[in-house]
Amino acid sequence: LSPLLVEEMFALVQRINAEGLPVLLMEQNAVQTLAVAHRAYIIENGAVAMQGPAADLARDPELRRNYLGL
Repeated sequence: LSPLLVEEMFALVQRINAEGLPVLLMEQNAVQTLAVAHRAYIIENGAVAMQGPAADLARDPELRRNYLGL
């Protein structure tokens, strides 16, 4: 998707969730996804590698190094 469409999609997901509807989002853009998620599951080779509150995972040094390239 173009960057503009990606931004629109994330805005829509946030709006839907703000209305109280749960959303299951499967996305490769981990940085942006963790910014809007309440809970996250990191799947590696078909298995859950990490899970927990999205804010905690976004601060996790292992996740930042292995998945976010930071």
